[in-house]
Amino acid sequence: LTKDPNSGGGGAGGGRSFSDINIDAPSPEVKMSDEFTSSRYECIYNKLLQCADGKNLVNTIHKRFGREGAVGNLTLTVIPNKFENPGTFANTDQPSKEQPYNITITCSDEKMKDLPNITCALILMHEMAHAEIYRVLLSLSKGPVVNFDSIWPTLQKDYKEAGKSKLNMKITPGVFDYYDRFRDSEISPSVQHEMMAGSFIPFFISTLKKFNKNFLNQTITEEQYEALAWMGLDRTLTFKLLPEEKREKLKSALKYFTENTKSEECK
Repeated sequence: LTKDPNSGGGGAGGGRSFSDINIDAPSPEVKMSDEFTSSRYECIYNKLLQCADGKNLVNTIHKRFGREGAVGNLTLTVIPNKFENPGTFANTDQPSKEQPYNITITCSDEKMKDLPNITCALILMHEMAHAEIYRVLLSLSKGPVVNFDSIWPTLQKDYKEAGKSKLNMKITPGVFDYYDRFRDSEISPSVQHEMMAGSFIPFFISTLKKFNKNFLNQTITEEQYEALAWMGLDRTLTFKLLPEEKREKLKSALKYFTENTKSEECK
């Protein structure tokens, strides 16, 4: 869930058209709806895949969904209108009984059409991070939907077998921390944001820099890169623990960048 920094809190929803996409069982590919492939977001996504520098979040996650033995499908699509919550740019849905094995990223064209390419790139990365979290949870669930009741015992067992050392765990330690802190809370995008704020910011910044260097060549300051990376994560505890002066500078940097950078074609 990537939200407009100027909007209020809340969830998201909205219908979509999948144009004959098969979502029955995991298959080694990332699926794109006709709406997505005919939009500039596909162009931006493909350019993100080319930013492989060892820290490219999108490229890494794309490969995990695209390899043999993938535990779930990833579908990318676009809706022309806004979500139920008008402040939402994009949303990631976990697998459900109606959509087994399928993790879906949906972009709102009405919200994103006036954004510059690098901001859209950040939004896609943010949603890919949600997709990766759901992919890991689906893997631990060993079924077509995320089964929260079975995940925590599996993580506890791994932690115990690792000698209670997170560094020696077979499963990503961040997932253990995520459940250790929030397993009694509703597993929602806002909770996932806490994990993302603590782990993903450096990856967002690194890939944004590569994206700009390879395809845009725009003048973007270090502070603006960091401000973009925090977009959608500014309500997290991690952000709130930053010094007040730094928080205000990041908010001002994002506001200035947003107001002074226009949408452009992706070629």
